[in-house]
Amino acid sequence: ILHVGLPSIASTVIGPLTTAFITNQVAQFGQEAVAGYGVASRIESLASLVLMALSVAITPFVGQNFGAGRTDRVDAGVRWAQRFCLVYGAIVAVLLALSGPVIAAAFTDSAVAIHAASLHMRIVPVSYLALGLAMTATSSFNAVGKPMLGMFISMTRTILIYAPLAFLLARSFGLIGVFAAASAANIVAGAFGFEILRRVIAGLRSVESRVGLHQ
Repeated sequence: ILHVGLPSIASTVIGPLTTAFITNQVAQFGQEAVAGYGVASRIESLASLVLMALSVAITPFVGQNFGAGRTDRVDAGVRWAQRFCLVYGAIVAVLLALSGPVIAAAFTDSAVAIHAASLHMRIVPVSYLALGLAMTATSSFNAVGKPMLGMFISMTRTILIYAPLAFLLARSFGLIGVFAAASAANIVAGAFGFEILRRVIAGLRSVESRVGLHQ
């Protein structure tokens, strides 16, 4: 239990710490910018609920079929989840890009806050496609007993890319730089998650094939 639980705990704890650091970076552009970022973050949390639910559901599916030696079903289930993430992410990205100012205006009258929220909803949601892939990969790694890979994906997104890139880009590009860092972090984590998970599943299928031959 601790083998899977401790890396998952570490990944979960680092999320709020990264959010606090990013909020600090946004704060240098004023309180209204922080308010706009807060609005966009709430919308992001709502939009990502579907991806979170999918990642939770994929864990027992992958775990059950992995335990039963049905790597073919693991592969099929993961591929279905990945396709869903891509389609859902694209739809949400388009909807938020088009309706960002209207949504933000429902929460605040500040022009600066509305601009900050709209900017976030134009830049970051494009990467939701990749974020879904990263979340699917992390849950799948936990299900097959490889939690360190999941922690690596999470840490890569938050500590290695998002926080330092936001710090650097904020100096040169302002709020756009902070939000671009978030988008870049999601894309890199999604790409890593997709590729590593593909290799892990291919390895599982290879082992399964060798066992079948020996039997």
